Amino acid sequence: MSLWPFRRHSDAKKQDGSSSATRELRIATSGSNSMRASIESLRVDGAGSYAQSGRVRAALFAPSTSTTIQFHAEHNKKPGSSARASCVHALQMFTPQETAAILDDAKRIGSSIGWSDRGVSLPTQDVLVQNLSRESQDSVHKAIRERLLPFARRHYPHLNAAFDKQPYPRPGNLFIVRYSCASQRPGGRGLKLHKDETALTFNLCLSTEEDFTGGGTYFPAANSDVDGVLMRPLPGYCLIHDGNIKHAGNEVRSGERFILVGFYNADGRDRAGEDQYFGKKAREEARLKNVAPQPVQTIYFTTAVASLRPGVGVPASGAKASRPEGS
Repeated sequence: MSLWPFRRHSDAKKQDGSSSATRELRIATSGSNSMRASIESLRVDGAGSYAQSGRVRAALFAPSTSTTIQFHAEHNKKPGSSARASCVHALQMFTPQETAAILDDAKRIGSSIGWSDRGVSLPTQDVLVQNLSRESQDSVHKAIRERLLPFARRHYPHLNAAFDKQPYPRPGNLFIVRYSCASQRPGGRGLKLHKDETALTFNLCLSTEEDFTGGGTYFPAANSDVDGVLMRPLPGYCLIHDGNIKHAGNEVRSGERFILVGFYNADGRDRAGEDQYFGKKAREEARLKNVAPQPVQTIYFTTAVASLRPGVGVPASGAKASRPEGS
């Protein structure tokens, strides 16, 4: 692998007086490559230091291909064998056309029946998928069956028994959230740092990049130069992670951002699947087909260090917006 022009946190302090001068990180990826990620300043409720409550700096990622980011979620542990490694996966579930159709339907239904305010500690304005048109419901369930579940079974095998009993999230745990810069309600523009306390969480971006600024999902991650990572996937791509990993919804600064959210519980109660898709015979047929999984790029955020190269970076992604460095 090529020698990278790295500088450590201590070197940055000597030269710049503060780590806030760091504008870009260099991060190792699978395939003996590296990529650069720009740094964005955010305000996240429940995060930041005592002196600067809510103010954090995050490495920005905009996945446009199947991607896994590995990081250390616990700041009180130094990276190493004793630190608990966490993963967030990005996976394409919908085509642009499918994404646009579901978004249009959600807006239509939301305007007709209203956006509900559910939750107490973490209120969101949302519409349940079960209230969408039959075509949109079928599209969501098909994507879960054919794209999300095969991926989740490979990466979270301890949940396979639960997936057999509960292949779809329960109706109340599958919904579309609206974040709006004009909202004055708690949770209307973003969500504070929290845990979902679920076995598995996924959230999928429905809005195009032109529809909003800000937004994305923030994950605290132990690093000497930034406070965490900000995932802002392209439309049709979802983020998948353990629901006990802390994260926050970065506030939307302009426009509106819509996301599809789903929660799975480890007990797998209230099965809602159809036998033709999830019965024993169907599962065996799917196993025999043994479709090769899509290649996944892994980003090792635990290797992230400040780059000496001048200039502001670009959002790192699996393909579109990354700037890889060869070996």
